[in-house]
Amino acid sequence: MSILLSIALAAAQAGAPAPMPMTMPMSGPMPGPMSAVPAPTGYTTAATPVGTLIADPAAKIILEKYLPGISSNPRLQAVLSVPLKSIQPYAPDKITDAKLAAIDADLAMLPKAK
Repeated sequence: MSILLSIALAAAQAGAPAPMPMTMPMSGPMPGPMSAVPAPTGYTTAATPVGTLIADPAAKIILEKYLPGISSNPRLQAVLSVPLKSIQPYAPDKITDAKLAAIDADLAMLPKAK
């Protein structure tokens, strides 16, 4: 896990911008087949900052399950305000699509974020 945050922090310290997730504003339900898919109601790796996840004890356990040591890494402070998905390009071997999907699946089981 130290490698993951080291890469992300090195990029941040070098002034490299973190990639921003692309979002599309919605003004109602999507037409067609997408309307059957419920909208996310809680935390996600694409939208929720790492700091928010770490601050929630249940979400923190989920992060530690897939990314051991993330919450205790001394360099965590630099990435608290960004979602995991935005950090992924700096450590694609550590934060894989499969891990993000698994984290999202577990996060979806938590009660709705307040």
